[in-house]
Amino acid sequence: MSTIIDWNSWSHGQILLMVACLGAGLGSFANVLIYRLPRNLGVVAGRSFCPACKHRVAWYDNIPLLSWIVLRGRCRHCSATIPVRYLLVECCGVLCALIGIWRFGPAAAGVAAFFFLLWLAVVAVIDWEHMIIPHTLTVSGMLVALSLAEATGIGIGRAALGLAGVEAMLSRCPVVGTFEVMPEVVPESAGVYVPSHDPVDVAAGLKIALEQDWDRKAIRRH
Repeated sequence: MSTIIDWNSWSHGQILLMVACLGAGLGSFANVLIYRLPRNLGVVAGRSFCPACKHRVAWYDNIPLLSWIVLRGRCRHCSATIPVRYLLVECCGVLCALIGIWRFGPAAAGVAAFFFLLWLAVVAVIDWEHMIIPHTLTVSGMLVALSLAEATGIGIGRAALGLAGVEAMLSRCPVVGTFEVMPEVVPESAGVYVPSHDPVDVAAGLKIALEQDWDRKAIRRH
């Protein structure tokens, strides 16, 4: 698989520095998603602002990692505390970038792994703070994953199967593909059984399962 950039002319230190800066920058954007999505605020338009005094944050106070440390975790204008979570998420962005590139190399798969790890971090923090997972994240994540499926060598069929399984778990529905419903708990006519192991067939079965509202206990491995 060809790489995105010709890394042969780069030293290891330069590669790590660039990857870390990219991770920190997108980690900062992850903080924007974490704060704004649960509050139904736009994530593209509008500059960053202090949640306490609503004062717009200047560019020099919005540098990933450094600004929080320089300001000692406080707003420059109202001295309100800036949660340490902002710093931790930016550090998480750096870590996700380094892990993705280290594990899969500076190729499409490494970039995809980085985005996926950071996406999971955003989902986890929002779920932890608000106990919700915005559809904006699930839908956009699915679209990006499918668009990267061929570039990373995963393939559309396997990607669709994985996405259907994730959606099933997020929707608290039983995953039904090579599974069947216990007849003593749920009538046989309510079950969806797909004997084929073909990804397309299994994904179709999962899609049907998502439209049902079954108890997980009614499912057993076939």
